[in-house]
Amino acid sequence: MASLRFTASFERDYRRLTRELQVRLDKSLRLLLENSFRPFLLVKKMEGFRDVWEARFSQATASHL
Repeated sequence: MASLRFTASFERDYRRLTRELQVRLDKSLRLLLENSFRPFLLVKKMEGFRDVWEARFSQATASHL
């Protein structure tokens, strides 16, 4: 089963999000764990990194996983 690991900077940035965005991100992360390739998550492997993926949960926000 897939798992997520968050960097300290991700956790810091997450705490700075509005509650509404935190809820949306939490939902997107649950969906990501269920099925990594849902088209609306816009998941792609980041170039130059091993096992680092990017998933967008809104047009303006990207999360590096």
